[in-house]
Amino acid sequence: MTKISENDGNEFGMNLKHYRELAGLTQEKLAECIDRSTAFISSLECGYKSPSYNTLKKLSKCLNIPTDALISKNHFEYSDVRIQLLGQRLSKLPEKVQTKLLDIFEFLIDKEYKE
Repeated sequence: MTKISENDGNEFGMNLKHYRELAGLTQEKLAECIDRSTAFISSLECGYKSPSYNTLKKLSKCLNIPTDALISKNHFEYSDVRIQLLGQRLSKLPEKVQTKLLDIFEFLIDKEYKE
C-alpha cells in the first residue's frame, strides 16, 4: 500500500469525499464501484488508510476525474472537473428543474459581471 503522509492523507480524504459527493455517490456506491467495503472508503476519507496506486486509478475512474484531482492540495484547481460533474448531475434532473437552476445560475453570473 502506498503511504501518504499524515497531512496529505487528510487532504486526499477531503478531496475524495468532495468529489464523491459532487458525483452524487454515497460511500456504499463508491465502495461497490471499486469492489471494496464501505468501511474502506470511510477510512480513506478520514485519512486512516492510504490507497494503493491501483485503488487510486479505480477511484479516479469511478468518479470520472483525473487522479491528480484526488491528490491535489487544492481541489478547487479542478473547477472544470466540478463543472463537468455538475453538468452531468443537472442533466439527470427533470427539464423544469434544469431550467429553474440554469436561470438562477445565469442570474448569479450576470450579477457578478455588474459588480
